[in-house]
Amino acid sequence: MPMPRAPQPLRAKRQWSGLAALLALSLAAACTPPATTVAPPPATPTARPAPATPTFTTTVPPATATPAASPTPARSALVSEFQHEVNVHLSEALDWQTAFIGQTLAVGGGARTGPEARARLDLSDGPIIRLASSSEFVLRQLATEGGDPVTRFMLTAGQVWVAVLGELGNGLFEIETPTGVATVRGSYLSVAYTPETGRTLVTCLEGACRLTSSDGQSTDLTGGQQAEIAGQGQAPSAAQPMRLAQYIEWSTGFPEAPPELTTLTSAAPAAPGAVPRATATRVTPQTTPALAGTWTGLIRGEDFESELVLTIAAGCGLGQVCGTYAAAAPGCAGELVLAAASADTFVLTEQTQPTLACPSGGVETLRLRPDGALDWSFRYVTAASVLSSSGVLQRP
Repeated sequence: MPMPRAPQPLRAKRQWSGLAALLALSLAAACTPPATTVAPPPATPTARPAPATPTFTTTVPPATATPAASPTPARSALVSEFQHEVNVHLSEALDWQTAFIGQTLAVGGGARTGPEARARLDLSDGPIIRLASSSEFVLRQLATEGGDPVTRFMLTAGQVWVAVLGELGNGLFEIETPTGVATVRGSYLSVAYTPETGRTLVTCLEGACRLTSSDGQSTDLTGGQQAEIAGQGQAPSAAQPMRLAQYIEWSTGFPEAPPELTTLTSAAPAAPGAVPRATATRVTPQTTPALAGTWTGLIRGEDFESELVLTIAAGCGLGQVCGTYAAAAPGCAGELVLAAASADTFVLTEQTQPTLACPSGGVETLRLRPDGALDWSFRYVTAASVLSSSGVLQRP
């Protein structure tokens, strides 16, 4: 019996029909040329629509924008050096604390020194302030007005030396005490105030200075002059030549002062307002027969005592080797060079023998007493310490 032929599946027939149709469409597309795409003309910049405003808040300034001016840095005072007990407070409402090198003081801050202490503060724009022992001050104002520095501080006890070497313009540098105000326009000013009496004493080593009382009366000073207010309610005195002792204070208390400013060439200036100076061409004999000869005696320092022998020549001038010294206990000896002199007071600097450990540069002050004895004192100032000793010498 013959087998009947199997029928073709309907799904396979439909698939082949679909494939044939797709093939026909592909051939037709291959025979049709591609459409040409014409690029649009470039857009004109002015016809371009403005971009939408960004929603973020930080924007980049245009290249032509002028940058904002930087704010003027706040002025301050820096503790740069001190010896022995020095305290500071950051404001008048805070307690005193021990100072440290690099400490910064702003307006309202202050500093005070102990009985044997000294300190140096540097203002951020250049001026230098040095405090003597047993001194206290507070910063009242450290500002900049119209681009010029304005500095005010109150000295309530002791003594300060200041150097203002930069341009003040329309600014000012002012030291107030309870009885007066001292100002300097350059360059070296010292103010001392005694609380017990209310005395304010000003020395103007160089430049233009002024002392004004509480009622507005004032005295102007130039280099080498001094003036004072004797007490509360008193007017300032007339300007007078600085004394020898004041030149010595400058040379030992403010080592930044040029030596030619702190060396006195005569007992008084030749004319009012003239500044005493040491010169290489004028050497005037200063030592007197009353000082000449040999002197001996016991001297005492903080932790030693020793026999001292001085030998001084007569008719010796400034800058000349005028004698010798020898101290037994420290083992120091050398030559003495005359630095300043008056009728009864002589200042000499030590030049120690190179083979000895003692440094050169110490200052000896000799003062003739009415009884024929000689008051002797010594001072040597370094960045780390202040060495001092004293005694009374007699002729052997």
